[in-house]
Amino acid sequence: NKTNETFKPYSHFIDEMYMVIYNRWGQEVFSTNEKNGEWDGTFKGQDLAPDSYAFYIKVRCINAEEYIKRGNVTLIR
Repeated sequence: NKTNETFKPYSHFIDEMYMVIYNRWGQEVFSTNEKNGEWDGTFKGQDLAPDSYAFYIKVRCINAEEYIKRGNVTLIR
């Protein structure tokens, strides 16, 4: 069992989620509306190169509060 094989927010309180990942040129390489969605470092079924990718995550928790997080995730192979 490998750790850190996917990227996703961890919480037991997420009711809804939107997550999008962009490459350094602003191209969307992944998006999901699934509250348990996770990115595995691929785009169109192909492994992406090691690099820094931007993320945007918006969640609505079970208490109806919304949170937005932006940042970078580094893909290492």
